[in-house]
This record gives sequence, C-alpha cells and structure tokens, in this order.
Amino acid sequence: MRLISLDAEGKLREKGLWPESWTARAAIYVLALDVIAFAGQILTRGPFPTVGQRLGGWVSFLSGRAIILLASVGFRWLRAQML
Repeated sequence: MRLISLDAEGKLREKGLWPESWTARAAIYVLALDVIAFAGQILTRGPFPTVGQRLGGWVSFLSGRAIILLASVGFRWLRAQML
C-alpha cells in the first residue's frame, strides 16, 4: 500500500523534493510521528492529564531524534551545495 500517489511522487521528484536517502525518509517519518504525538498530547491534556504527561515524554524523545536527523540531512545538503 502506497502512502502517496505516483503522480504526487513524480511531481516531487521533478522539483527535487523527494527524499532519496534513508536518513531523509527516517527524518520525515519521525517528524510525522512527533506531530501526531504532539497533537495527542494537546488533545488529552484536559480530560486525561496523565496520558498527556506520558505523551510529553514521547514528544521530547521524537523531537530530539527529528532534530538530529534533520540536522544531518541539512548538513549533507549544504555540503553538496557548497562543493
């Protein structure tokens, strides 16, 4: 099962926005999970405070991993542009 249509993938490839490396794909997946966990934390903060606190730990963990992966991808992109 595809998460994105072939047409959308083709358009992203034409513009050079399609992630080619596993690091870039992992960064996108981790960032998506981070956004989902953050939304869950915001939504459960009022009715279920303990669930919101537990999700806060996951949000911190995923945010840290996303920052590391995105910094790595950004550094590699910058190095390729400079050379």
